Parts: sequence; C-alpha cells; structure tokens
Amino acid sequence: MGAFAFGQTANAVLTGTTVDSSGALIPGVEVKATNVETGVTTTGVSNETGAYRIGSLLPGVYTVRGELPGFRVQTFTDVRLGSGVTVRMNFNLQVGGQTETVEVTASAATLLLESSPSVGGDGNVIPFLLLGNFRMLEEPFRGAHQNLAASLLN
Repeated sequence: MGAFAFGQTANAVLTGTTVDSSGALIPGVEVKATNVETGVTTTGVSNETGAYRIGSLLPGVYTVRGELPGFRVQTFTDVRLGSGVTVRMNFNLQVGGQTETVEVTASAATLLLESSPSVGGDGNVIPFLLLGNFRMLEEPFRGAHQNLAASLLN
C-alpha cells in the first residue's frame, strides 16, 4: 500500500443541501450517516443556507437520514462510500410528522460523486460534470478534462 501525500485522506465526505417541497432551503436539518457494518453514526446539521457536510467517514455502506420536526424523515439506504471520495446527497423533505418516513434506495440518480483521488492518474482530483438535475462544479475544466466536458455536451 502506498503512502499518502500531505492532504490526502482515505475517508469519505458526504455533503449536500436540504430543501422543502417548494425548493426553499431548510436550516437545522439533522443528517445522520450510519455505517451498516459497524453501527457507528456520524451526525451533521444543515446551516442557514441549507448546506451540510459530514467528513471523516470510513469507506463502506451507509444509511443516511435527514430529519427536522414538522417534516417527514427522509432516509437513503445502501449508500456506498469509497475511499477518499466526496459524495453529494440532497434532501427534499416533505411536510409531515417525524413518524412518517420517506425511504430512498441510493442510486446514481441520488448520489453525486464530486471528486475521487482515484481519477486522474496525476494525483489531481478531476471535477465531474453533472448533468440533468445535477450541478456542474464551479472549478473550470483544464486541458483534456475540458475536452471531455465538451464531448459530453455535444
């Protein structure tokens, strides 16, 4: 196994936004990531812009749950986190009681891989172009990556 350079990590990160059914950002949503194998739960809370971030997650399969009083709990199951990746998961909470749960099985449609140290060979993280209901990372594409983005748009 190779040594890590300064700044690299084997842990994964979950990030995303929390909105209601009208698309309004929701602060104060408690987002819990539970490792299915170990049972360890790591918690984050969405800020005033509805954004949350949970770092230092070990690679593995997770159940990720978003909850706030007055809204139905939304749960993503079978969330697979690889080593050193950042995954974006957005929550769309519906008005209702916390005893009501909306369960979603994680898939490519709900998980957005934002970065991975295993992509790019040169050790640089390549920003990903996310299409459809997804966002494009703000960093500009450079060199061959710009050509890849252009070919995806054609």
